[in-house]
Amino acid sequence: MSDVPDWDTFAMDTAFRNSLGATPLAARCEMLADIGYDATYLTLFHERDRADADRVAAVAADHGLDVTAVYDTLDASAPPDDPDTERLLDLADRTDCDLELAVDASDFDASDPAGDDDAVERVERLLDAAGDDVTVSLYPHLGNWLERVGDAVRLCERVDRSTLGVVFPAYHWYAVRGRNRDGPGLRPTLDRAALHLTSVNLCGSRWPPGAGAPTIEPLDAGELDNFAVLGALAAVGYDGPVGIQGYGDGGDAYAKLARSREALAAMRERLVAHPEWADLDRDRAIGP
Repeated sequence: MSDVPDWDTFAMDTAFRNSLGATPLAARCEMLADIGYDATYLTLFHERDRADADRVAAVAADHGLDVTAVYDTLDASAPPDDPDTERLLDLADRTDCDLELAVDASDFDASDPAGDDDAVERVERLLDAAGDDVTVSLYPHLGNWLERVGDAVRLCERVDRSTLGVVFPAYHWYAVRGRNRDGPGLRPTLDRAALHLTSVNLCGSRWPPGAGAPTIEPLDAGELDNFAVLGALAAVGYDGPVGIQGYGDGGDAYAKLARSREALAAMRERLVAHPEWADLDRDRAIGP
């Protein structure tokens, strides 16, 4: 399959947090460069993380890395003068990095289109603040108002700006579909999102019996077939970055990220040689 992209790779900084602490920015970048990743990724979970937002591009460049994106959250139901909204506007104005936003709306149920008007207004303000050089991508997230890939696509189609895109976080697609026992399959999801996809992140995952959410594991572990996911991404023509999610996995981040990158390279090589191996019989699936 000669048209399988040679995807740039990144690792989310979520992989560098465990019960003992978190790896500082410079050490993270040094590890990723040593393993062979192309880029890093910054999540703004805490105020102390926000101090890294202004220097992540420079620190990454010191190690020969790009920055795929900076991740933050947006409450579309918050009043226009909400401090978090103003902080996001400031971040969008001053950053040179692309932004990825998980969008919640406390006044609405998950995926309720009634929240679209509020979300569109907030997102358009951010796009105006960021300008034409920064792409803002919507990040579907389990438990948020915007939790399905289709929700993000719906907003993209309504806003209709080239600087607004969609993230495909395989874990959250797998989690929402498994929890609800419904929703479109992998290929229909990617077919609909393909024109808007700006970033993808993957991990190994499985549903433990009785669990409220699936696991996050290295790429070659779990029940989620990431080889099939890569095959579907190649089939819809996605050639953007592919990253590794590591939230909550803990342990030795270097070892696990090296394992995941090696697995990703091996899956791509196998996909080039045997693309038909990624075509699964959907009628014989064991889950939703």
